[in-house]
Amino acid sequence: MALSPAEADTLVQRAHRAFAIGDVPGALALYDSVAVQYTSAGLEYDRANCHFHLGDLAKAVLHYERALRMDPTAEDARSNLELTRSQLVDRVEALPGMDLTTIWDRMGGMDRWARRAILFTWACVLLLIVALVPGRPRGWERSWGAAAGVAGMLAIIAITLSAVQWRRYTDRSEAILMEPRIQVKSAPTEQAKVLFVLHEGAKLKVLQVRNGSSEVELPNGLVGWVPSGALERI
Repeated sequence: MALSPAEADTLVQRAHRAFAIGDVPGALALYDSVAVQYTSAGLEYDRANCHFHLGDLAKAVLHYERALRMDPTAEDARSNLELTRSQLVDRVEALPGMDLTTIWDRMGGMDRWARRAILFTWACVLLLIVALVPGRPRGWERSWGAAAGVAGMLAIIAITLSAVQWRRYTDRSEAILMEPRIQVKSAPTEQAKVLFVLHEGAKLKVLQVRNGSSEVELPNGLVGWVPSGALERI
């Protein structure tokens, strides 16, 4: 049966109360019932917290990651994700380098950059109108035109960053390993050489899928094949 927004909100409030009194399984059941039809960064964060308290670290990582995909500025989700990762068996360090993606995330998500783009665009238009008003003092057009140019450049930057965030939001190439332990092989065959072993909660980038297996890349650059069924996309 479809839930109305009001019914969904009521269930979420019930879940909050259940979590507050320690009924974590009951809270998770309520959150999951809402998630069948609705999704949000806040809901994914709440589901992640439940899984963390229940000791299911892989699912906690999955839902914290989903929360951050929807709202990259959610610092509570980011902090809890780091706490959860500190308890995983595998702690894979990313290759060194400046993570511009993280910097952009902290400056705002897709919605915020879109709103900024609209704001700067309107500012550019209004400044151009003011610059073209006749009968103003000498140099008026140049000053206001320059201001309009700055607003236009800011609008272009905001539009570009909003588009980057949108591509990241729609990108489903990243996944979380859900199996407790799995062998990563050199090829998608049973006879292939075992390269290394991974444990639940590892974050992977899916490069390609073939015959029920996925070629994955770790943040440190290592590549191998795992069964596709062992992964859940973020």
